[in-house]
Amino acid sequence: MDVFTEILRDARLFFREAAVAAAHDLGLFAALPSPREALAGRLQVAPRRLAALVRVLSLEGILVEQDGIVRAPRIPGRQDVSRNGWGRLAEVVRTDRPLPSQGVDLSASEALRRFHAHLHRAGGEAAREVAALLAPGPLLDAGGGTGAYTAAYLEAHPEEGAVLVDRAEVLELARETLGPLRGRVELVALDLLGDEAWPRAGCALLANVLHLYGPADAAELVARAAESVGPGGRVAVKDFRADSEPGAWFDLNMALFSEAGEVHGEERVERFLREAGVRDVRTEALRCDPGSIAVLGTK
Repeated sequence: MDVFTEILRDARLFFREAAVAAAHDLGLFAALPSPREALAGRLQVAPRRLAALVRVLSLEGILVEQDGIVRAPRIPGRQDVSRNGWGRLAEVVRTDRPLPSQGVDLSASEALRRFHAHLHRAGGEAAREVAALLAPGPLLDAGGGTGAYTAAYLEAHPEEGAVLVDRAEVLELARETLGPLRGRVELVALDLLGDEAWPRAGCALLANVLHLYGPADAAELVARAAESVGPGGRVAVKDFRADSEPGAWFDLNMALFSEAGEVHGEERVERFLREAGVRDVRTEALRCDPGSIAVLGTK
């Protein structure tokens, strides 16, 4: 189970009340019924963040859409919510500006260590399932944090090596978390969207990376991953499934706290891969986490 799914499980009621309160504050219910494409114009807000809110309310059964028309069969009452974090959702949708992150302060080395230790632990089961889908390498684990997916790959392919790419301060932690596998890993510090070329590899993985970026940058990252492998190399993306409950809630979380991040649907990710010259593209639902997918193909 990923970190956000754990948070969602524990805070689901609060998140739901915050989403309903935002809908009331925006006048969303009063604007219904309405064609989905017309809602942002009626409310005079930017469509991206509103769409994330509407998707969540639809998954919660508060809104329904039929023949392109959005309705609210029964309007829930508005609960008072704290005017912090998720309680400022209406403000974010109205202004189209994210809030400063309310997460862990990663400026301190110990906070960074605890944060990535939690990510490493939570990602272990999914990492092992994805590793089994990857072709022989070496693996390029781009934006791979402290190496949960790198370690799973090396354990699944004991004859292979890997290249782990991330920020320098994160790679310092990876030196410890990789343990005895460290000798089979090259650590490379670089900005994924910077001018430096990515290292070459036999297969490339972007795990839980694309949702940090908007569509244009996400497509660029997939293109760079494809460029890093030669003909016959595997390219894979692991992320949330956009139409799952965790995926929809995480998408709204990204709308709240990031400038452009979003959960990209599987059709979009598949298109990114094909446009990057990847063939035989397919999507695999992860058995260990139905809210996550792996999209992969061959260069």
